[in-house]
Amino acid sequence: PQYRKAKEMIEAGAIGTLKSVVSHFSGSLIHTGTHAFDALRWFCGPVEWVEGGLEDKGGGMTWDGAGDCGGRALIQFKNGVYATVHAETKNYFLFEFDIMGTDGRIRIGNNDVLEYYTPEKSRNNTGIMELYPWPFPACGPGNVWAGALKNLLDCMDGKEENLSSPDDGYNALEIALAVHLSARNSSKRIQLPLKDLELSVRSR
Repeated sequence: PQYRKAKEMIEAGAIGTLKSVVSHFSGSLIHTGTHAFDALRWFCGPVEWVEGGLEDKGGGMTWDGAGDCGGRALIQFKNGVYATVHAETKNYFLFEFDIMGTDGRIRIGNNDVLEYYTPEKSRNNTGIMELYPWPFPACGPGNVWAGALKNLLDCMDGKEENLSSPDDGYNALEIALAVHLSARNSSKRIQLPLKDLELSVRSR
């Protein structure tokens, strides 16, 4: 429900025109990253191109024949919005998005991160506007897994539209593979959809 409310707020102009998103997560680009890429597409729409690198065992960013691993990416969406993705190894779980618009900001993620900011006259500096927090709009209680099951059953009964189609899963995986392909080609820009459908990455 929190992610659905965030999308509703973005579409309603609650943060003005969407400009950029920063995604931080721990885990690998496919295992965890596909969930992050799915959320980014949920907020920002179809992807135009991807540039990226993979995290190697020495702490750098290069392709060393690794399988599913962490990395970084710059994603350009077809509507002009861009996202940066930071998926380096961490000693804790993190899954978070910092969504920036011309007139506000939304932070959403694990561990109850749910923040909404809009600009007001600065309380500390003359003549400028700064962001200040507001209560995040109510979005109803709900366990994410129970909500997903309810959506699935409602779809089967024709009561609700499918919120996450097989195409969404395919497109999220395609972004992860594009990061791998970019890394294999010196962080070259990779246009989507992918033309190389034989690309494979060893499971983690």
